[in-house]
Amino acid sequence: MIRFSIIIISYNSERHIKKCLDSILKQDFFGYEIILVDNASGDRTREIINEYKTRIRIKNNDENTGFPEAVNIGIAMSGGEYILTLNPDVILSGNFLSEASKRINKLDKKVGMLGVKMLRTDSENIIDSTGLILTKSFRFFDRGSGEKDSGQYDKDVAILGPCAAAGIYKRDMLEDIKTAGGYFDKDFFYLIEDFDIALRAGRKGWKALYLPEAVCYHLRNGSDMNNEYRQYLSFRNRYFLMIKNIKIDARFLFYFAVYDIPRLFFMFLKNKYTAKALKETWRSLPGLLKKRKYIINDIQKDI
Repeated sequence: MIRFSIIIISYNSERHIKKCLDSILKQDFFGYEIILVDNASGDRTREIINEYKTRIRIKNNDENTGFPEAVNIGIAMSGGEYILTLNPDVILSGNFLSEASKRINKLDKKVGMLGVKMLRTDSENIIDSTGLILTKSFRFFDRGSGEKDSGQYDKDVAILGPCAAAGIYKRDMLEDIKTAGGYFDKDFFYLIEDFDIALRAGRKGWKALYLPEAVCYHLRNGSDMNNEYRQYLSFRNRYFLMIKNIKIDARFLFYFAVYDIPRLFFMFLKNKYTAKALKETWRSLPGLLKKRKYIINDIQKDI
């Protein structure tokens, strides 16, 4: 039986992909398969992954479909009980899969998502993520990000969901929340799609748990996307997330007035892509509202 289908999405990842793949192949656990979906890399990524073609399954896309759609392609090719989404700049500790598998054997059947301890590869003992946080003002963060790891996150706790750079998802849960557009929403393209999955799953009664025993190391932004473009995607995708998933009430309106309106002025001053983000949000609104109708009205359970 395949316990883990490890789905790696690469894009111009020549500097990282070999270390990532080698860390998987050195695991002390063998019930896994590796599926690598390359999003039309223009560097040596494909040349490097071709060296592993007898040990992994490769899907070469003709264009950059974005992270969510590439993950959907990988899931469709997979057969594991759990899906491990993995960025190409992540390195797994040698017992990552065995530790995760041990905990899975003891899980409640409604636990559909597992977060792991992600440390940064370029800073000693600095936390990258121990799960996702959505604040009262609908801002999103990685729990513990930037903190020194002193064992403060070494307890199993409930979380909103895992960071998809190294997120574990139960196949049964993914099938339960799947829509006509797939498991992950391709409209996000890159960033915040993991919050969307977590909110949708939580609304249907699925739980997420943090597993501190499973440790990996993440470079973060290994794709070298410039900060301005990354900020634009975060800005736009946050609105995608809220339109799809968040209940519009007095609390929402209060925080929108306090946080979002001032931030909008800031974005216009600091980021040349702000108008583009707003145009794309407006253009996507009919589709987002259609998805919202299914998510909120049909399931009848608000966050």
